[in-house]
Amino acid sequence: FKYSVLAETDTGSIELIRLDDKIPMHMHPKENHFVYVYKGRAKGTVGSVNAEVGAGQLVAIPAGVPHSFERIGDSPVEIILFSTPPFMPGDTVFLEKK
Repeated sequence: FKYSVLAETDTGSIELIRLDDKIPMHMHPKENHFVYVYKGRAKGTVGSVNAEVGAGQLVAIPAGVPHSFERIGDSPVEIILFSTPPFMPGDTVFLEKK
């Protein structure tokens, strides 16, 4: 997946993520995430909950909860990620291979 930082403050950040395939199971010990699906469809797992999500849906992911997303179909998935505190790549703990 690829991401671009759209905005960042001391208390949070907003990123645009393009999901061409899969984001493997991982967690962020210090960050709360709110994932808004802007375009496409994906299978998501947050903790023990599995669901399909599509454009216009919002997924809340508390800090420390394992999660993953995988594209459904051929179209890329674009999501807007709201993080608090700001997204830090070093706070990502992968629980399966990338």
